[in-house]
Amino acid sequence: MTTTQTTQNQNKLKITTFNILAPCYKRLNPGRESTKPELWKSRQTDILDLLSSTKSDIFCIQELWFDTLFMDKVKQKFSGYEGIGVKRPNRMDGLGIFVKKSTYNLVDFESLTLNDEGYRVALLAHIQSKSDPSMEFLIVNTHLTFPHTKLELKLRLWQVKRITKWIKRINATKNLPVIFTGDFNLIHDNVYRHVKKLGFESCFKQANKKEPYVTHQNHRSEQVCTDFIFLKTSTNCKTKCTSNKSYLLPKGLSDENFPKEFSISDHRPLVSKLSFEQKNN
Repeated sequence: MTTTQTTQNQNKLKITTFNILAPCYKRLNPGRESTKPELWKSRQTDILDLLSSTKSDIFCIQELWFDTLFMDKVKQKFSGYEGIGVKRPNRMDGLGIFVKKSTYNLVDFESLTLNDEGYRVALLAHIQSKSDPSMEFLIVNTHLTFPHTKLELKLRLWQVKRITKWIKRINATKNLPVIFTGDFNLIHDNVYRHVKKLGFESCFKQANKKEPYVTHQNHRSEQVCTDFIFLKTSTNCKTKCTSNKSYLLPKGLSDENFPKEFSISDHRPLVSKLSFEQKNN
C-alpha cells in the first residue's frame, strides 16, 4: 500500500488581481478620462503605487489600456517584472499578467480570443519557480462581459465554458495547479456554479470562510462581488496549493460596502497569499 505525505517545505506566492478601470471607459461629464491626460496620468500613478506596495509576485490586470504613453509608464514601474498582454478585438483595452523576474520564470503563454462570444479575451501563463523548479502552475486572467441583458447573462456562461475547456486542454498533459483570476461580472450565478462544479475554489473563501460582499461599484451604482482568484489542484497534481490569506485593498476597510474614500478605480484590488507543497509518494 502506498501512502501520500506532504513535505514541510513550503513555497509562497502572492498574487494580486485588479480591474484598473481603463481611461477609455472612465466616464466624465462630458466625455471620457482618456481625453484628459492630466487626470488619467495622476490616477495611473496612484494605481501603480498601490500595486507596487503589495510586493506581489504576480499581477493580473483587467482593463489594461494599450495606449502607448500609458503602457510606457506601466513598463517603467514594473521593470522588475516580465509582462505579457492581449488586447481585445476592436477595443483599446485588454489583459496583462506581470511576473516577478527575480523569483519566477515565464515558461510559456497563450491567449484566447472569443470573437463570436462578446469579443472577450483570456490570457494564460505557465510559471515556474527559479528557486524550486518543482513549483509550477498555470495562471489565467480574464474579464467577462457585463450582463446588461438576459442574452449577455447567457453569454458570460458561454465565455467561461470556452475558457475552462481551453484551460483543460492545455493542462491535460501538464497536470499543474491552476489559478484562475479576473473580473467575472456578477459571479454569484450560473458562472460561479460552473466554476465550482469544475473543482475551482475561491481563494478568498478558502482563507476567510466566506466571499467578500462587495468588490465593485458598477456604472449603475450597484455594489456587487465580481473579482475573484480561483484555485484548482487536481489529484493528479504533483504539488498541493492552498490559500492562506486573502484580502481586499485598501486593507482595513469593510467589504460590506464599496468605500467612498477609494476612488482610483471602481474595483478593489484582491490579494491572495498561496502556499505550494510538493507531494511525495
